[in-house]
Amino acid sequence: MIVIPTFNGEGHLRRLVSALQQFGTNGHKVCIVDGSSTDPGTLAYLDELRQGVPELDLAVLTSPNGYELAGVVAAIRTYPEEEYAVVMPDSCWPTSPYWLQQFHDRLGDATAVAWIKFQPCLFCCHEGHLEYIDQICGGHDNVPDSGFFGGILYTKTEALHKFDQDGRFNYPATCKVHSEAWERIWAILYHLYGYQVNHIIYGFNFNAVAAGVYPDFRKVFGGRGW
Repeated sequence: MIVIPTFNGEGHLRRLVSALQQFGTNGHKVCIVDGSSTDPGTLAYLDELRQGVPELDLAVLTSPNGYELAGVVAAIRTYPEEEYAVVMPDSCWPTSPYWLQQFHDRLGDATAVAWIKFQPCLFCCHEGHLEYIDQICGGHDNVPDSGFFGGILYTKTEALHKFDQDGRFNYPATCKVHSEAWERIWAILYHLYGYQVNHIIYGFNFNAVAAGVYPDFRKVFGGRGW
């Protein structure tokens, strides 16, 4: 299952859906979760998507919050039978047919694969991040050596269901600071539960991401309408 949280993201979504049609999904269901968008263009496009999209097994859900975590939670609770989840915001899109297979190829014995690893896990955190991290993780003293850039990951859903069962998703992200904190929280939770995480790219480079240097997959910054 490919989980795509969105909010007022018509332009991003159109590009992403078109890229998924072109480069494929490896047979995965596509689950777009709208965080109660208010933009008329986005709402009209979501209605269009609900009518079906050629080449894609696509569903559109709605969650009461515009930030990424709510989309992940809505998707795994709606489709608990899915074995794997690809979590990606609407500002990402594939650029080759290998875009999704590269994640699975790096999974091995691990539980998850993150697109880009940045160090350290608490890089650029401020007090608002730490307060929210402590709510969910019970502290930030014992952390792994990396965060997950953009919260972009490929994971066995058994881990997400375990986090959900243990109440880790009971603190919904309600602002951009919370959303940013999840780039660190994902890494901390997998570490706390003893789940191994592999990575495709080791070392965050803002300019490389912005310029589209990395192959098979792209992300842009801003413009989503939070």
